[in-house]
Amino acid sequence: MKKLSKALVICIAGNTIERLKSFGLLESMEKVMLGDRIFDRADDSKMIILDGTSKHDMELRERNWERHLRTAYNAGYNL
Repeated sequence: MKKLSKALVICIAGNTIERLKSFGLLESMEKVMLGDRIFDRADDSKMIILDGTSKHDMELRERNWERHLRTAYNAGYNL
């Protein structure tokens, strides 16, 4: 299999980063996505979490919307 120079995983999460960290889920997500899915298939890998996107908290979701769009755009642009 061809080895990539860079890999970027963008994960959409309903919960906030703080909540994911408090339950140990953030570390688990990174281990699965970077450690298992990407592993040695790329020289450099990064994971970005776009948090607070739950449909159950539309106010938070809308507050994060523009920031998440900028984050995703910049990550792809600078890849």
